[in-house]
Amino acid sequence: MVNSVNISGESVINHIKQIAQKLGATVIRKNRESLLQIPGSLGSGFFRATEFSYGLSIIEFNALFKYPFALHTTNDNATLKLIFNLQNNFEYSPKPKLEYTIEKYDSVFHSLNSSKNCYFKLPANASLSIFVILIDKNIFESKIKEVDIALDPFLIKLFKELKEKKFVYNQSKFSLSTSKLIEDYKNNTFTGFMKHVYQEAKINEIIVNFFKQYVDDQQPDKQILRKYTLNQIHDAATIINAELDNLPNIKVIANRVGLSQNLLQSGFRYQFDCSVHEYILTLKLKRATYLLENSELTIAEITFEVGINSKSYFSKIFKEKYGLSPRAYKKQYKLSRSSLD
Repeated sequence: MVNSVNISGESVINHIKQIAQKLGATVIRKNRESLLQIPGSLGSGFFRATEFSYGLSIIEFNALFKYPFALHTTNDNATLKLIFNLQNNFEYSPKPKLEYTIEKYDSVFHSLNSSKNCYFKLPANASLSIFVILIDKNIFESKIKEVDIALDPFLIKLFKELKEKKFVYNQSKFSLSTSKLIEDYKNNTFTGFMKHVYQEAKINEIIVNFFKQYVDDQQPDKQILRKYTLNQIHDAATIINAELDNLPNIKVIANRVGLSQNLLQSGFRYQFDCSVHEYILTLKLKRATYLLENSELTIAEITFEVGINSKSYFSKIFKEKYGLSPRAYKKQYKLSRSSLD
C-alpha cells in the first residue's frame, strides 16, 4: 500500500503527474489545470493543481485517506508558500527536524530559500481540505520593486528577511475575509477563460489579505476578524443569553471568551449585523414582549424585570423596534386574542 510520495521540481502540474504515477492513477488535464482523483484503495477525494501567470500556482488537497499519507516535496527554485487549512489537523515540516501541527483555520507562510525539502503528514480517517499558494520569489520581489509605495515597517522587515534568504516561517489563524475569498475561488461557476481570470484575481486578493493579516498579527490589539473567532462570538452570545438577568459588562464578556472588545464588537456586527449592546437590547425587548403578552405586570415592573433603568427609555426603544408603545402593544395583543376566542 502506497502511503508516501516524493515529488520534485517547480511545476505543480508535474507534481500532480508524479503523484499519479506513484499511485497508479489517471490525471485529467484541462488547460492549465490538472485533477487527480484519489484511488479508492487509498481513500477518496482529489488533488488539483492550477498554474497562473506571474509565478503563481495552486495545489488543493480535498481528501479522506484510509491510511496515514505523507507527501514529501523538493523544490529547486526560491518559492514562497502560503498554506490554508480549512478542516482537520495535519503535520507540516518546513525543513528537516522541524515539525508543526497545522490546526483548523491556521495559515502558514513559509519561504523555501534555505530549506527546499518539506513534507505534509496527512492523518487517516479525517476529512482534509488544504489550500496551498506557491509564489515564485524572484518574480514576487521584482513586483515589489516596480511599485513605489511606502510599506508597513513589519512588511519591510519581512521582505528584507526574504531577500537575505533567511528561514521564514509564520503560522497564525486566517481571517474571515480570506476564508470568504477561498470559498469564492473554489465555488465559482465560471468556465474556460473567465474561470481562469476570476480565480487568478481571487488568488491575488488572498495574498493581499494575508499580508494585511500578517501586519495585524504583530499588533497587541488585533483588529481583523479571524475565521476561528466565530466560535468565540457564539460563546459570547451564549453567555449573554444565559446571563441576561445578571449580565456582566462587555469588557468582562470579551475577556471570558478571549477576545478584545474591538474584535468582539466586530464579530457581532459580522455575525448578527448589530453591536453587542444592540444584541443585548434585542433580547431584553423580546423578553418584554413575552411579559406583555403573558403577565399582568405593569409597564414599570416590566421595565425593571428586563433590566432597563428608565421607563421612558424602555418605551422609546420598544416603539422603535415594534412600531407601538408597550401599552399599545399589550392592548393590541389582548384584542387579537379575544377575537380568536
